[in-house]
Amino acid sequence: ELNKTLDLLQLISDKIHYFVAEHIYDGWILQVIAKFLFLGLLVFVIDFILKHMVSFIFRQFSDEKVFPLMKAISQSRITYSLAHLITLSIAQMALYSVFWRHKYSHQYLERIIGFVIVIVIANLAARFLKAIQYYYTYKGDYYRIVAINAISQTLKTIGIFIFTLLAISVIFGIKASTILTSLGAITAVLVLVFRDTI
Repeated sequence: ELNKTLDLLQLISDKIHYFVAEHIYDGWILQVIAKFLFLGLLVFVIDFILKHMVSFIFRQFSDEKVFPLMKAISQSRITYSLAHLITLSIAQMALYSVFWRHKYSHQYLERIIGFVIVIVIANLAARFLKAIQYYYTYKGDYYRIVAINAISQTLKTIGIFIFTLLAISVIFGIKASTILTSLGAITAVLVLVFRDTI
């Protein structure tokens, strides 16, 4: 069935390809833009359906006294981030079928989708920290909330650094270890140059 779905996407891609070539312009740039808009619309529709399905399921567990964990997950919108992640995974698979005539664009589109996936995962991590805070708020454990607030700020700072490295790595196609090595070398040079001032 997956192969039939991919063939359907290739058929739709061909129809877009020939429509743009016959009615608008025969350049590859407009064809790629039109197919990218189609892929964006497909992603939007799948994401919309997934978010509403998940929110409907979690509405069934909305009582914070009986289901504090489910309520915390729903309140922090972790489920939305998971829906985005599933949608982007589907988009990454559909990318090859939609752009099968434009194989040279795969590398750039993979990087765009990879960058968005990194942002969604970073957002998921931040929402996970919020869910922990909401959970202990619903449980009434205020001592743990104070400790979690203190730790979460440190984790957010470390997360920003890590996800920035991952985003740069995905966009430019560089290994994260190379970026860390470069940052270490730049730091060593700066310390050497400004050692008297420091």
